[in-house]
Amino acid sequence: MASLIANPCDITLSDQHEFLNCAREYQWDQVKRKINSEPGLVNVQPCGREGVVRWSALHQAALSGSLDAVRFLLEHGAATDAVNSDGKTPMGVAKNKCVQSVLNEYASLGSAMLPTPLRATFGVTKPSLSKAVKVMKVTKAMKKQKKYQNRKRQKRQMSGLQREV
Repeated sequence: MASLIANPCDITLSDQHEFLNCAREYQWDQVKRKINSEPGLVNVQPCGREGVVRWSALHQAALSGSLDAVRFLLEHGAATDAVNSDGKTPMGVAKNKCVQSVLNEYASLGSAMLPTPLRATFGVTKPSLSKAVKVMKVTKAMKKQKKYQNRKRQKRQMSGLQREV
């Protein structure tokens, strides 16, 4: 069975840099279009002009706090254990708690089994995303519940203030 992720060696260096530039500028619509047309781009990390490994698109999405972009990249096989020139993973650069939660849950579900250029294990099949989707739905439900509780608390505080007046 062929891998679900194309070999990045077949993608020109200029295409890889162009893709990562879109990610660096948080142009997520273009990133999605490029991955849909060339799935092998999802994990590219070509060296920059200085010869250091660039950030992956998942690093950029994690830093930006775009939950939608992080989920899209993970669903398309982005490696959660990719490291940048500083040795940081996407989890290490994520500042948003929701993004950190999704990355952590996804990594614990076995996404490290996905074939990536760095692992060069093209034959490993993609794990089921149903568990990851379930985790994302649970996280979303938890956020809604917290929002509801905050509104309820605010209403109680407001009604208490009105009684005092």
